[in-house]
This record gives sequence, C-alpha cells and structure tokens, in this order.
Amino acid sequence: MIKMASEAKALTGSNNLCMAGGAALNCVPNGKIHNSKIFDAVFIQPAAGDAGGALGAAQAAYYLYLGQERTVSSTSVDAMDGSYLDPEFSDLEIELSLRKYKAVATPSESFNALCKTISQRLAEGNVIGWMQGRMEFGPRALGADRS
Repeated sequence: MIKMASEAKALTGSNNLCMAGGAALNCVPNGKIHNSKIFDAVFIQPAAGDAGGALGAAQAAYYLYLGQERTVSSTSVDAMDGSYLDPEFSDLEIELSLRKYKAVATPSESFNALCKTISQRLAEGNVIGWMQGRMEFGPRALGADRS
C-alpha cells in the first residue's frame, strides 16, 4: 500500500490522498501511510468497500468525463453528512426497545461517568452495546462525533 500511495503521489503530485475499496479499510497499512508523511492529509471514504465503487465511478464520470466544475465547501448541502444514513432514535424509542428485549441498561449522570463505567465493564470482560446519534454507512463504521 505504501508503494501504491507513493506511486499515486508521483503521478498526481497531490499532497492529499483519498482511498476507497476494500483495501482502504485496513487500519495497519492506513496507519503506515499516515505515519510515512507522504501526504499532508489522508481521507478514507466512508463507503470504502465494494459498495462505494459506484460512488467513485459516478464522481469520475461527472467531473472527469462530463467536465463539471468541482467545488468543495464545508457548508455544502451534504458535506459528508450522507454517510449517516439511518434515523436518530429518541430516548423514548430507546427505552421502549430496551423493555421489549429485556435489555440491561444503566442511565448515566454525565459523559465522564458513563466513560468510567464503560471502561470498568470492558476491563471486566463484558460486552457493551453503545448507540449514540445516527448510524454511519460502511462495514467499519464504528461511530463518529458530529457535535
């Protein structure tokens, strides 16, 4: 992956790398690319697996083959919020689901208290389910703070 990233840099001269595809989901080579400082910034598309291939093909056709101007704005209509495809659930919906499945849940007074409790439970070998905000798209979607 380092060789491919280096070749991409040589071919494009870009200081930024955007990766997609199944290989882009591998943390170890991604860390090595990041630590190599070949690029100033590395971005891995949230739909990096095979499902995201269509996104890249559509963008390539739109910008490269149709010659459309590419504008980047952090205030654009989507600004990658489209990677959050599922709904957000209210406290009531969560409580009803917990009751339905007789799940064990413990409310927390603060985020710091919650983190302390979760850390302790993980150290004890427990499995933790954590749901916060909308779900992300992709096979390695592990959560993100959009606040």
